[in-house]
Amino acid sequence: MKHLKLTALLASLFTLTALPAQAGEVRLGVAKHDISDRESGFDIQFEYVFGRMPEYSGRRWGIRPYLVGVTNTDGYIDFGGAGLQPEIAFRENWFAEFQLGVVGHNGRTELPPANMPVERQRILDTERTYGCDALFHLAPAIGRKVSENMSVAFYWEHLSHGQVFCSGKNEGLDNFGVRVGYQF
Repeated sequence: MKHLKLTALLASLFTLTALPAQAGEVRLGVAKHDISDRESGFDIQFEYVFGRMPEYSGRRWGIRPYLVGVTNTDGYIDFGGAGLQPEIAFRENWFAEFQLGVVGHNGRTELPPANMPVERQRILDTERTYGCDALFHLAPAIGRKVSENMSVAFYWEHLSHGQVFCSGKNEGLDNFGVRVGYQF
């Protein structure tokens, strides 16, 4: 099952990279990892957002595919994946967007067995348990274009399997951060 999920993720990434060449955007973000403070550190986020899909876009709105990769400065969960990003422009140079995708990760998926109570409790106190290897990636953001090619946005990010990819433990993860984008 683990290999099937990885294969599906890689197929999704390949499909996105096969899209017609369009103006894209490179982004770099920094987020407070786990706003509940069970896990620590910051998340460094790298994104590539493709140009708008013409068949799903208007003058002030559109849908853009994206790739995301995140690493944690304190060695907790790293993740990467792909999805779609609906967006809308409003007022002068302001925009809102919502990323909806799927990511794979290297975080903990299970707790130690009950016959290891000390280790089990340590993990419950200091780490998150995600339940499975594939998670939904939800990330609303609001931002502003600061020049023709540059933008800045604040975002909230949530990871969870939502009882869809698997069942059982599903603590999820919430991060809050800021990212800078450069559009080609």
